Amino acid sequence: MNREFSKKAQEVWNKLSYEDRLYATYFIFDQISEHMKNNGTYRYLIYDRLGFNMDAYGVLMEAGGLAISNMCFDYWAKNLD
Repeated sequence: MNREFSKKAQEVWNKLSYEDRLYATYFIFDQISEHMKNNGTYRYLIYDRLGFNMDAYGVLMEAGGLAISNMCFDYWAKNLD
């Protein structure tokens, strides 16, 4: 599944205008930055912050979403005041 999904994701990305890619990337980076500051679970990141449905869980995990969420937690835990 990963290879096919990755290929389709690249096709969709390439069809976006430069401006749309910039807006989409800004939004994702902004949400990840917020996740680093006010941490939550992987599910919170994808469902609440990014607005995906349950079908996104495995797909985004394959893309590294869980690892990113865990890195945010590690950052958050190290920077507690």
